Amino acid sequence: MSNNKAEGFDRMSEQGFVRFLYISQASCSEVKSMLYPANRLNYMERETTQHFIANANEVGRIIRGLNYHFTDETFPFEFNNFVKQVEHGGYRDTPNRGFYDRMHTDSDVERKFVLGADLDDEIICLTKPPAYYKIPTPIGNYNPDFGIVMKRNSLRDGKESEFYFVIETKGTNDINDKKALKESEIYKIECALKHFTILGVEVQYKAPVKDSRYFKTEASKNINALNEK
Repeated sequence: MSNNKAEGFDRMSEQGFVRFLYISQASCSEVKSMLYPANRLNYMERETTQHFIANANEVGRIIRGLNYHFTDETFPFEFNNFVKQVEHGGYRDTPNRGFYDRMHTDSDVERKFVLGADLDDEIICLTKPPAYYKIPTPIGNYNPDFGIVMKRNSLRDGKESEFYFVIETKGTNDINDKKALKESEIYKIECALKHFTILGVEVQYKAPVKDSRYFKTEASKNINALNEK
């Protein structure tokens, strides 16, 4: 297992490192599977077998058990953090819902998402997180694509509420679609899911999201569930 992790690290790429982390996790399961017949065939005493199985379980938890915790770190707002010197074609106009009138996009998927979201009457704010907002992961920092604030009236009492979302756009809506997603992208999304869960704030993380229509469908499910509470 340690050899797998060392080989993955020396691949000098996020995708290679993630691949060998998964291999290490599988190797851990292989070790446990060999301990049981070793005990049955009397190659190993029962107490020794249980000791090694407990160690293997602990290693497995370490490999897959990434956790996030609160820190005292703060993120002060600076306008210059949102300013980028890029060509005009890298921007899309967002006059209706954008935090600013124009927004920088990095891909065709992002551009289509922005155009659709900017026309949604229930979205009251669409923005990109500043460059300094990064979620640390074992394979490098991760910066989500968009932040969205939506409003909707409750069917029960008519009260208007706001709902907050962080979105990662990709060329698929399926996190298991390995034709559209790199292993490193899947790993970072899984880390971000844990990050936003541990924060305990009223922010829903949606990833991967291919277009604004899919996001709206998934967001509506969350909003309806919250309104029913």
